[in-house]
Parts: sequence; structure tokens; C-alpha cells
Amino acid sequence: MSALPQVSTAPYDELATAMRGELILPGDAAFEEARQVYNAMIDKYPAAIAQTRDTGDVIAAVSFARRYGLEIAVRSGGHNAAGLGVWDDALVMWTPERYAEKLRRPDGLTVTVLTPQPIVECFRLGYVPGTHDSLRNL
Repeated sequence: MSALPQVSTAPYDELATAMRGELILPGDAAFEEARQVYNAMIDKYPAAIAQTRDTGDVIAAVSFARRYGLEIAVRSGGHNAAGLGVWDDALVMWTPERYAEKLRRPDGLTVTVLTPQPIVECFRLGYVPGTHDSLRNL
């Protein structure tokens, strides 16, 4: 088991202010549960967990990590068997929310997909059906 990181909360206040999502720090009530991943054998203690809600949160978290020299671990569902979505002393960017989106293909088939952002936001960012792996068959 790793020791809890000794991190000043002063710079994290800056990140918390810049984000719409929640920033979870060691010592916060939600930290223990938020740092856990699907594989219970993984026992890592990140410096902070940024629950990103939108593109702006991701930009804020990446900019913050660059400015302060932090490593970034990216976690979507937390189901990676190797536990790669959480690292000791890293800033974890976590997209825990999922949006169920119903889409209709030209042939009439309706599919439901789970996305970390509303599908409209994915299209706005340039993910066009048939051109991106996660939307390839829509």
C-alpha cells in the first residue's frame, strides 16, 4: 500500500475554481471510494481526482497538470483490469457520468450508446459517425 501523498491544497483550489465538475482530494469524504477501480488488487493514491464534466474541465485539468508538473491518469469507467486509470501522486481525470443517447441509423435501426458527453457535444467536437472508432457503426 502506498502512503497518502503530501500535497498542498493551495494549487488545487485553482483547479477546483476552474472546473464545473468536482475535484476530490485526499482527506475528502469521497476520496476513498473515488480512487478505487474495478480491480480491487489495485491500491493507488492519486494526488487528486478531477471528475470532468465537459471539454472545459478536461482543458483545465490538463493545463493545471502541465503547469505544476503532474502526471495525468485518465479513467472513464474504471474497469481496466490493470488499473491504469489511477496512479500514485497523479492527477486522475475521471468521467464517471454517462449519457444514454438513442441514435437512428439511415436504415431505421435505433441504437443506444453510452457516452462520457452528450452525443451532440461529441459531434460538435468533430466526431462524425463512421469516422471515429467509438461511433464507427452508428
